[in-house]
Amino acid sequence: NLSCDVVVLGGGPAAMTAAIAAMESGSDALLVCKQSPGNSGNIVMARAGHSANFAPDDSAALFLEDTLEGGDHLNHPDVADAMCADSAARIRDLYDWGIPFITREDGSFDLHPQGGHRRDRGVYPVRNWGVEVARPLRR
Repeated sequence: NLSCDVVVLGGGPAAMTAAIAAMESGSDALLVCKQSPGNSGNIVMARAGHSANFAPDDSAALFLEDTLEGGDHLNHPDVADAMCADSAARIRDLYDWGIPFITREDGSFDLHPQGGHRRDRGVYPVRNWGVEVARPLRR
């Protein structure tokens, strides 16, 4: 018999991040996946760009406008709003957990243009592969 507070299904970065967040909040978490965490599913072949409104001339509101427009306004507005409002904090969490995002000499993230965005929001790990995001989360 196993006992835990939280069961997380999946082995990709979202599942691993959920398990980490549960443990950081004081819960006992169990991660259940088909293969070893970070080595199954789309993450193995995915490119690893993330978007967030880090630039001084950007905002969560502008990021949301671009997101809704890019989704032809078929997105769930509340979910898109939460994603845009929290993206910078979540990318900082990933960086703090050891994901090697490319940074500038001043320590800020090196932002790149991405399709559908009016501001540079792309943040990439050094090698730009999903496994580079998953690897540090396996700890």
